[in-house]
Amino acid sequence: MAIPASAQMRITEWMYSGGDGEFIELTNVGGDAISLAGWTYDDDSADPTQGFDLSALGVVQPGESVVLTEIDAELFRGNYNLCSGVKILGGYSNNLGRADQINLFDAADQLVDRLTYGDQTFPGTIRTQDASGWVSAAGLGLDDVAQWTLSTVGDAEGSLAGSNGNPASPGRSTRATVPYDPCANGGVLRITEYMYSGTDGEFIEFSNTGNAPLNVVGWSYSDSARLVGDVDLSAYAIIQPGESVILTESSASDFRQAWGLCEGTKVIGGLSSNLGRSDEINLYDAQGNAIDQLTYGDQSFPGTIR
Repeated sequence: MAIPASAQMRITEWMYSGGDGEFIELTNVGGDAISLAGWTYDDDSADPTQGFDLSALGVVQPGESVVLTEIDAELFRGNYNLCSGVKILGGYSNNLGRADQINLFDAADQLVDRLTYGDQTFPGTIRTQDASGWVSAAGLGLDDVAQWTLSTVGDAEGSLAGSNGNPASPGRSTRATVPYDPCANGGVLRITEYMYSGTDGEFIEFSNTGNAPLNVVGWSYSDSARLVGDVDLSAYAIIQPGESVILTESSASDFRQAWGLCEGTKVIGGLSSNLGRSDEINLYDAQGNAIDQLTYGDQSFPGTIR
């Protein structure tokens, strides 16, 4: 029987208290990309409807590890000297305690993974205060804290000391079955702005948030149809670090004129697969891998923007 794609996402590291920031690491240990749109995390209240929304983590590639932390994302990144390619979601408020539970729910509110821990509740198990814990291969996907090891500098996970001395290895896990290096390319394309309807032209903005040029020949966009190759983005060619490019239903010249943009701004016009009030924006690379996704709709997600 095939394993559901959601079952590829696993809790692989956590630290409930530390000067470098409480955090949880999730890793895609399978061979397929997974969108975390609509997924949530919660502690021992185990309520997906009240949990912390993970949608901003977007699509998680095979082998990729992503991080949730209670502190500011960029502060955490600096504490562990993580490159810009490591996805970090900061500011969660349902904090972990010494004895607690980590619950991961998918978009259908189904439990995907759980870790119940507490060194007092389960004598002889680790206490992740000022050092993280990581899961063994045997313990992956099991709710068994006895299968977890306390991090030390230079251990099998390659743990390093954070700015405040807390050993951990956030953003990478040896539990991954597919190699993934978030820092290898340096170029990272993300969906950064959109308007689904307006007199100045519906548009989507993509930005290279990485630190190296990115060749997007063969890349494509699709809406909720999720058709790889639907709208070809090859005309952007090379996108420089910090550069933003535009996809619009208007002509490129009309869009530039409407927004006062110079000729140097890359605009692909004539988009025919238009966005609706409730829709998706999907970005694919030249191999058809899902790179980023935004699922939106003010009616579907009350309180969000229109």
